[in-house]
Amino acid sequence: MLNILVIQDTDWIERGPHQQHHIFERLGRKGYSIWVIDFEILWDKYEKKSYFQKEKIFQNISHVVANNKIEVKRPPILKIPLLDKMTIPIFHTISINKIIKNKRIQVIVGQTILNTFCGLILSKIYRIPFIYHVIDSIHSIASDYIPKYFLFLAKVLEVFIIKHSDLIITVNKGLKDYIIRLGGSPEKTFIVPAGVDFKKYQESKDRSRIRKKLGIKEDDLILFFMGWLYEFSGLKELAEYILKHPKLQAKLLAVGGGDLYPYLLSLSKKTDKIIVTGQVPYDEIPIYLSAADICILPAYKNEIMMNIVPIKLIEYMAAGKPVISTKLPGVFREFGKNNGILYCDNVGELVQIALKLKENNKIEGIGKRGLNYVKKRDWTILVKDFEKIMKRTIKNRKKG
Repeated sequence: MLNILVIQDTDWIERGPHQQHHIFERLGRKGYSIWVIDFEILWDKYEKKSYFQKEKIFQNISHVVANNKIEVKRPPILKIPLLDKMTIPIFHTISINKIIKNKRIQVIVGQTILNTFCGLILSKIYRIPFIYHVIDSIHSIASDYIPKYFLFLAKVLEVFIIKHSDLIITVNKGLKDYIIRLGGSPEKTFIVPAGVDFKKYQESKDRSRIRKKLGIKEDDLILFFMGWLYEFSGLKELAEYILKHPKLQAKLLAVGGGDLYPYLLSLSKKTDKIIVTGQVPYDEIPIYLSAADICILPAYKNEIMMNIVPIKLIEYMAAGKPVISTKLPGVFREFGKNNGILYCDNVGELVQIALKLKENNKIEGIGKRGLNYVKKRDWTILVKDFEKIMKRTIKNRKKG
């Protein structure tokens, strides 16, 4: 079995589960030894006890799979805005170098930009295969947590990583096109799409119980969203639309924490049409999802969302729920028409589509279309694909 180092400059523990958690936790359970370098990107949201945080090591961290043999190593952090990011190349390079030498790393997988760049340079020095695992337009997402005048540098580093990685794995067609536009080799860019644990989503039979717990009536039409509640998620606009039209027979159920949680929580205290739960354990997601009638992705059509296909869409479809989404290029290219997803241009149109589905008794039928479309997306299959690509990269590097 391989010794794998995964590098990302965001939080492995508090964020997710994302694609990387599903893949590497399952690889860890199969017997691979996996170390993760991460960065506590939300440190400023917690009480600051000092300006310097020493290295931390976390073991037995599980998002989706127990006994996964993953160790998370969090390099020191200088807890001063901007300097926290600027010192990543120093602290993270030292930590990556130690792991490479002490753990006999055989392949490095980079997920983001800044510390991934450091890992790429060290991979060249130690002649270790380097895979760039792209699940987002990284430099676009960076705009959320670094000043705008550094975004040009972020894109320069992203292009460098793309051009000098041994291989690139992305999660959808739109991101593959994005990689190629930035100079990536089509022959070295592969797709391992987002997946789902079908058994978990098919076995949930708790609809009546969870709806009763949340105060949802049998005839209420529930529009469901789960995940991080970003400012650009469109949920603020949807919630306000619902409140401005009190006669609408529709309610919003948002499961997750994040930027918009305090605002949505304040609305939920004024009306029963907005329901929020905060973050819930991942194992309980199928239970909450069973309460839904229609799942939604009313996200802004911005640079961050243009090419991605959120993993939540696959989970919605695996549960047999129809989905209404903003017509994002990445999502539309991935699923097209008549495959369980309907598209809208604004939250008003989203609500009207949902009401028509209920009125015409089409909720179940469209949900089944989506379920049939994603049946080949089981994680068991996709992890094997990722594993094969990774091993082939190592083999090719040895030949070279």
